[in-house]
Amino acid sequence: MSRLLSRFVLAIMLLLACAQPAIACGQTPQAEIVILRDLAAREGSIEMLDTKEEQLARAIAQGVDALQDGLDLSSYGATLEQVHSAIALVRNTRHDLFYLGTVTIWHIDGAVTNIELHYDWPTSQIQTMRTELAAAVDEALTWVGYNMESDYDKAKALHDYLVRTCVYDYHNYAAGTIPAESYTAYGALVLGRAVCNGYAEAYEYLLEQVGIDSTIVSSDAMNHAWNVVTIYGNNYHVDVTWDDPVSFSTGQDGGFHDAVETTYFMLSDATMRTRGRGHHDWTPTPSCTDTRYENWRWVSYDGPVEPPYRFRDMTADDWFVTSGVIEYVVEHGLILGVSETRFAPNDPLTRAQFATIMWRYLEPTASAAYRQENTVNETGMPDVESRQWYTGAANWAIESGLIAGVDTAEGRRFKPNNPVTREQIVVMLLRMTDTEIDVDRDAQALFDSYADSAGTSSWARGSMLESLEIGLIVGSGGRLRPQDPCTRAEGGAFIVRAIEELAII
Repeated sequence: MSRLLSRFVLAIMLLLACAQPAIACGQTPQAEIVILRDLAAREGSIEMLDTKEEQLARAIAQGVDALQDGLDLSSYGATLEQVHSAIALVRNTRHDLFYLGTVTIWHIDGAVTNIELHYDWPTSQIQTMRTELAAAVDEALTWVGYNMESDYDKAKALHDYLVRTCVYDYHNYAAGTIPAESYTAYGALVLGRAVCNGYAEAYEYLLEQVGIDSTIVSSDAMNHAWNVVTIYGNNYHVDVTWDDPVSFSTGQDGGFHDAVETTYFMLSDATMRTRGRGHHDWTPTPSCTDTRYENWRWVSYDGPVEPPYRFRDMTADDWFVTSGVIEYVVEHGLILGVSETRFAPNDPLTRAQFATIMWRYLEPTASAAYRQENTVNETGMPDVESRQWYTGAANWAIESGLIAGVDTAEGRRFKPNNPVTREQIVVMLLRMTDTEIDVDRDAQALFDSYADSAGTSSWARGSMLESLEIGLIVGSGGRLRPQDPCTRAEGGAFIVRAIEELAII
């Protein structure tokens, strides 16, 4: 059932009141009642609003967002028509302001002075409801894959989320007792119960979060509402409500485990009119002519798409995931993310980070008990700061011989923030093993075959040959890249290979 035909068809009540301070003595206030249904038909032409209407819409939205009781609009010199359009714009585009019930507009001979804002729930309850809606949106967005590049797939995932988690409020519909929330995104996303307008508002709101444009379409003749979605410049009809099966004889929703239908997903105007029960007499919308996806075999989504270890900057197909590198370093606590959702696999691995990783692996008890506030620099190198996250690891790395430091004009330095190069990391890893490595002619020939092998530092040449012999370092594209910074993902791969191939003690 459409909000545009029901209680949630907002009535903008223009009431008479001589007591209003904006009405001067001798002036006669005028009143009229305008149904939002008449304004909402302009939804497809919002871009035609003039600057004043857009300014009014922003002011009204800010007032509703702040839960104000009213707004003084006298400085805008706005007409009733402009305020009507501004309110329609707010209601049609800000589905997070679902709690706005009616607006009382005060005017003198059509010149608006102020408005009163009336909410459907107490303001204290609205605060909680807004928090609940934000949490529900976050949950819905977990169904959009971390590596989901196509907007069509994103639209399908959010379509399936609504179908599986929301039920049509059939019993209230049949009894004529549909509550206000069932017409809103809040009802669909938080309560899991809505009529068509709630489905449509929720879908539009979710699509907005992933950067997909859409608009709500309504048909008075059908007493129904749905969406037109715009993807890559093409427009499509999507009716989430009718894709959520419900038996009108029993009132039973198909439920979460019922197959998600795609009968009304990504349709053209022509097919929308003829498919199934057929849609008709809808409000003006952008033309939908693309028919490519009308018989598409869509993937069905039934839960969150989790990235590896919740890191959203990698995919299940990345080499460092498929090779097991991330699994090993994360499971063993060797390399942590830079945040809860970012691993930064392509960022350079610094010398301080490398020292910390090796300390965690070789001295797990000491590293686990580390308290930076009690640790001072004992390396003898002035560029290591005391009481830092890496100070304990730097002290251990120098004492154990893992890191020797870098010779500079000012003396030997640790260079904690410098990236570890590929030749440096193999040298340091080989320092930590007693394994004897015999380099044969094949390893020498392989080394010489790389176009950039001559760029290897003289002090690293022997270690590079040994690393090639045991497979610790691997070239690509005919290059070894000895001087290139080692990324965090590459560093993890070096360390895992060293653990597997060398007797690191």
